Amino acid sequence: MAATEQITIESLCDWSAPKRVETKSGPRNLRTGSPGDRFWNAWRSAKESLKAAGVSVGKDNRMGNWQACWWMPLEAAEQAKVEEAQAMSRATDADIDVPCPEGLAYLPFQKAGIAYALTHKDVLIGDEMGLGKTIQAIGIFNGDETIKRVLICCPASLRLNWKREFEKWSVRPVRVAVVNGGKPSDFPATESFDVLIINYDVLQKHRERIDAIEWDMLIADEIHFCKNQKAGRTKAVFGYKAKKEVKQLPIKARRKVFLTGTPIVNRPIELWPLVESLDPNGLGKSFFAFAQKYADAHHNGYGYDFSG
Repeated sequence: MAATEQITIESLCDWSAPKRVETKSGPRNLRTGSPGDRFWNAWRSAKESLKAAGVSVGKDNRMGNWQACWWMPLEAAEQAKVEEAQAMSRATDADIDVPCPEGLAYLPFQKAGIAYALTHKDVLIGDEMGLGKTIQAIGIFNGDETIKRVLICCPASLRLNWKREFEKWSVRPVRVAVVNGGKPSDFPATESFDVLIINYDVLQKHRERIDAIEWDMLIADEIHFCKNQKAGRTKAVFGYKAKKEVKQLPIKARRKVFLTGTPIVNRPIELWPLVESLDPNGLGKSFFAFAQKYADAHHNGYGYDFSG
């Protein structure tokens, strides 16, 4: 867009500051404003040119007022960061030295996953089953010496495997404890472990004790177990609201690592709890916007259908 066109559009409204928004075409910057006479005159005389420049107008869903939107590409530096993150997320190797126990070695794509996770506070590792997501999660622990306390949530059948793998792959002396039931006495003394493994089925029963500990990293394995927002295990991990009131907060941790070979089991809406947790200010900011974009949200005469 030429500078004169930018100035012309700039003068049409009292535009808001740019805000990054996820769209079907990728992230873009959005500026909004209340259209006045100047805008409407320009819209009537140069509608197609304005639309080609990224300008649109419609009713605000919440208030019903007219709202002008100016969709703009990301700044070059911001776009470069997006492209770099995308490239890292697809990488099959990485030039990174991750500490590893003697006699063991990370596969190239595992190093790439660890490298990506170490530069992003919250991540989803979605490699297929059998490709070593567990090893990558422990590699993150090995690569970040500030991680002291780790909480691992997983299905009950995987608890002992996690204990064995952590003790095998950790490069630091580590005390690993397993929660074996839902009674208060089943929860080990806080000072007796560095890594705690707990299955989803008893997680809610121990939330008060879990919340009393400052966790450096939360690892949630087979996180597709938490695809249903109404399920108890989902609420135990991600917290929940009732009538817009927060009833329980999510498990708090400085770093979150979600693992699953099947991020979407049946339909896209199942990905929402993960998206909201990992990217609350971006793709996970609006449930309805996510549902419209990925789940064909529509009113079927009885209520909204998000199963598409």
